[in-house]
Amino acid sequence: MRTSQKDNYNYGLPYDYGSVMHYSKKAFTSNSDLTIIPRKSLYEDTMGSGTGPTFIDLLMMNTHYKCLDHCKNSIKCMNNGYQHPKDCYRCLCPSGYGGRYCERRAESSGCGGDLRATSEWQTLNAQMGNYGTYNDEMSYCYWWIQAILPYLHFLST
Repeated sequence: MRTSQKDNYNYGLPYDYGSVMHYSKKAFTSNSDLTIIPRKSLYEDTMGSGTGPTFIDLLMMNTHYKCLDHCKNSIKCMNNGYQHPKDCYRCLCPSGYGGRYCERRAESSGCGGDLRATSEWQTLNAQMGNYGTYNDEMSYCYWWIQAILPYLHFLST
């Protein structure tokens, strides 16, 4: 069953396969067949995998309840961030971005960094946590790989 744009109003925000409200690809099945098939198969494992509201979930709720109207003066947020409705002098940033205006790499859990791509082959070896040590908190590791224009390539899947 397809839904129309009228029935699925998303406030102009992109469709969010990772939304906390999204069912998994096999929701309600009795035989392990897929019940929800995304247009791009790469999103199959994203559906229903969330551990909490996504950035877009929060933005949609803030938009719906007009929380974004609380700030008298607007600030310019970078990298698709938006003005924090409870602290009008900073931005709420999408995953991977941090700083007051989402202008830099988010803090990582003892890992991550800024790297420069070159024309020479490079290898990144990284580790999160300590092997054999249990940690029940989520850990995040953010790497920013910067390239100069002649070597700028986009990875696609």
